[in-house]
Amino acid sequence: MSGTARAQQLAGLALADEARQRSAEEAMLATLRDPAQLDRLPEIGLCHGRAGLLHAAWRMAADARTSRIGDELPGLAARLIMQISRPHPQAGLLDGMAGPALALHALGTGTVASSWDSVLLLA
Repeated sequence: MSGTARAQQLAGLALADEARQRSAEEAMLATLRDPAQLDRLPEIGLCHGRAGLLHAAWRMAADARTSRIGDELPGLAARLIMQISRPHPQAGLLDGMAGPALALHALGTGTVASSWDSVLLLA
């Protein structure tokens, strides 16, 4: 869902379609504010996990018309940090610990080191 919301936001920006952009941002915001949806992310990874949601939301917040998505990022990051404090055997980018580390680094520094997220089509 988060990748689709970001794609719609980018389409809205490219086409100067404010309604599309607003709809995408509202969809992301609704997800970030719904504990039931957040609890459905048992994985940590970038592909289908909490790190992917965090990073997509961070990218969206940078281009959003309001600060509301950005306001939700600290809470989502805290959930991810709590989740990765448990042992995880994988080290990979999409499903392992590398993805959450990069997403948290981007949030904490406000930058993406070496444009690693371009492979996810979020930039």
